[in-house]
Amino acid sequence: MNVDLYLRDKNATEKSAIMIRLSIGGYKYYRISTGVSVHPEYWNKRSKRVRNNASIPQSEKINRYLENLERKALDIGHKMKDTNSLLSSDHFRKILLQDEFFQLKINPKNFWSAFDLFLQEKAELGGKVDLMKDYNNTLRKHLLIFEKWAQVQINFLTFKQNTGYYEKLVEYLTFVAMNNIRPKNLTLDEYVAQQLIEIQKPENARKNPNRQGLKANSIGKVVKNLKAYLNYCMEREYMPVYSLKHFKVSFEEVDNAYVTQAEIDRIKELPYEPFSKKDIVRDLFL
Repeated sequence: MNVDLYLRDKNATEKSAIMIRLSIGGYKYYRISTGVSVHPEYWNKRSKRVRNNASIPQSEKINRYLENLERKALDIGHKMKDTNSLLSSDHFRKILLQDEFFQLKINPKNFWSAFDLFLQEKAELGGKVDLMKDYNNTLRKHLLIFEKWAQVQINFLTFKQNTGYYEKLVEYLTFVAMNNIRPKNLTLDEYVAQQLIEIQKPENARKNPNRQGLKANSIGKVVKNLKAYLNYCMEREYMPVYSLKHFKVSFEEVDNAYVTQAEIDRIKELPYEPFSKKDIVRDLFL
């Protein structure tokens, strides 16, 4: 049985997450983030600890935290071996971090730094690609544009009931937001600036009765993801706890279309070249 601490990306130019890995008998291992990130320059790969440096005033506290995690991971590993049982990766993470993480008090500075931690944790827990896009692209994009449109700097209390900004967000999503994809050649800042110009054009203005923003289901998904993020922050004591009952959205019923057997038979007879793109797509239906 072995416990190892290492950087997720030892060649990173910015901070990289410190990972912990528990190996049990060469047949099972657990790998999760410790919740701490450090620049590779300040990581001692021999001692598996953060270097004592003025740039990291919490280095001693972090190292005590890492030592506690190592000891606790070994205890969990021995208990699993003694009882001939295995935990799921998610359960292992919860047991390992439930006490120590809050003792360290890793508090992000603001709404957006916490958002980055949230995404990092989602990714390390194996979040699905589409879900990660919903958070990192769609939710982030709309909130950044909303900040400029509503002339407000979003913080943990912005969407608290009675501030009016939740209602303002729904207004933006319903009448102003544009449902398009950011081109790969544009940075996020450039894309936000471009969208602000677009939504201010007369044909896209709020006063235009024919103007429509996102559809109800898209609005619902943005609000649902924002609510999940705020709940995450409250659970980790990054922000004051308050009710999100005013986060009310409606969804439209969607009709599911099915391919009939007759349509499948016709698809089967299409003369596509073997291994071509159309041939591969056709195989998905057969």
